[in-house]
Amino acid sequence: MNRGPAALAGVVWAVLATALWGSTFLGPALAEPVGPLTLVFGRYAVFGLLSIGVLAVRRRLVSAIGPRRILIALHLGAVGYLGFYLCFSLAADIGGGVLASMATGVMPAAVTVGANLVHRETPWRRLIWPIMISTAGLVVLNWQRPEAAPAVDGAGAGMIPATLLALAACLLWSYFVVMNGAILRRSGAGSVDSTSWTALLGLGAFIASFVLPPLAVLHGEVSLLEVGEAQLIRFLVLSVLLATFGSWCASWCWNRASGRVSTVLLGQLIALETLFGAVFNLLLEQRLPHVNEVVGAVLVTTGVLLCVRSRQESEARSPKNGRAGVRSPKNGRTDADRSG
Repeated sequence: MNRGPAALAGVVWAVLATALWGSTFLGPALAEPVGPLTLVFGRYAVFGLLSIGVLAVRRRLVSAIGPRRILIALHLGAVGYLGFYLCFSLAADIGGGVLASMATGVMPAAVTVGANLVHRETPWRRLIWPIMISTAGLVVLNWQRPEAAPAVDGAGAGMIPATLLALAACLLWSYFVVMNGAILRRSGAGSVDSTSWTALLGLGAFIASFVLPPLAVLHGEVSLLEVGEAQLIRFLVLSVLLATFGSWCASWCWNRASGRVSTVLLGQLIALETLFGAVFNLLLEQRLPHVNEVVGAVLVTTGVLLCVRSRQESEARSPKNGRAGVRSPKNGRTDADRSG
């Protein structure tokens, strides 16, 4: 597998992952009156059970990964899934929709900048415009009209902690993407396959998710014991669907992409998650998009395409820059081939 097909396959896997993640945006609305913290716990509980089953079947492959990388995977699952979610949701709860839209817009830029600081893969002059365009697109796409934005009591007093939480969410997700990609693309990491790694991430998220039930009680969410039978069944079905497609399948696709695509490019591809989420929301509400949603979608798509082009130009000028698809002189295999 040469670099071109490997990178193209990686982009396809990443786009599919963002589409699956985008579908989870519908979960809270469909689960009402069950609260979001309870729903996330149900989702990660099923994700964890699926992961335990996979790990049991693949015991030998998992043992080959080694204790150190297993611990890394578990902590990445806890930080990247639960840590990010809690920081972002608390920031949105305290600071309101405006802060949430700003944080969503900054996140892909934060990942891209963080990845390029670590790996130095693309000249900064080629990243400035893609980052600015996609960030602006996400902010416009998520911007709520004044009449549609929910009121947040005491939002002014809580803007400083809300902003810090939003910043923490960006940092946690950037850390997850950069670290996860580095491990899956590292030369000699042939024992790390996408399926086993996804299961370890899921187990880490599951273990960490046990902090959610107490938080749900403190937050005043409706108990599952208080909902009707139909609502409970809907919650269970949603938990299974979100865990299977929005957690397991999406994570597996993302890990496949992480072994083949530059982390700098992955940072910009993350912007597509919000775009897909907006599309699914339009389908749920059965309406045409507002002007800001159309403009935001165009800007996000343009920014991502410019980043893809910039990355291709960087690889063309400096073939050793991109690790995905670089052939090993010992056996002629690519790093992407070894990653899963």
